[in-house]
Amino acid sequence: QLLGDVHMEMLADKISNVVDSNLELSGKLSLHLCSNLISSVGVQSLLELGIKDRIVGIDLYENNIGENGLLAIANFLKQSECTLSKLRLELIPGGCSKAVSVAFAESLKVNQSLCELSLGDNNIGGLEGVSICTSLASNSTLKKLDLSKNRIGVKGAKGIATFLESNTGHLSFTHLFLGYNNLGSTFKERMNAWKKLNPESNVVVEPSPPLDV
Repeated sequence: QLLGDVHMEMLADKISNVVDSNLELSGKLSLHLCSNLISSVGVQSLLELGIKDRIVGIDLYENNIGENGLLAIANFLKQSECTLSKLRLELIPGGCSKAVSVAFAESLKVNQSLCELSLGDNNIGGLEGVSICTSLASNSTLKKLDLSKNRIGVKGAKGIATFLESNTGHLSFTHLFLGYNNLGSTFKERMNAWKKLNPESNVVVEPSPPLDV
């Protein structure tokens, strides 16, 4: 049975009651909800779990949460009470609009809980990809960012490379996944040189496995 918004409301109520009643949970919870029938309505229920360490991760791969759902998540990440550490938002029908991409870029500048974020396969263009990447200059918590299978292209690759080179030694991420973006051979050459000066950070331009949530 595929899960929809009503199921998310019931799930949120049950988990919240357990946590708020100080009952024991067997470790931190991550919700793997890929390829279901969750919309922006269900997202609102799930975000209620993103505080007080009720859950640490949400996987919404291939759920039709739309622009409203993505914007709700991006705006939630700005809140100081957010305790989510992992988000997988790949292959969302309709992808990330410019407004959504900008919202995530702004959220990442202030969020202090997220360690892994995947926005792969969401039709993100070059300027939007650059905007999201440059937010890494203001974020010391996010370690893995996946922007693979988008439309960043050669122009976007130039912007990302220039940003990374201008911030040599000042970035905290460990993995930036950019595979399947038609970045061009020059980008790969620039990243090989950049890697020598930034051994703790990996810019992955080859196909990569999905992030764990």
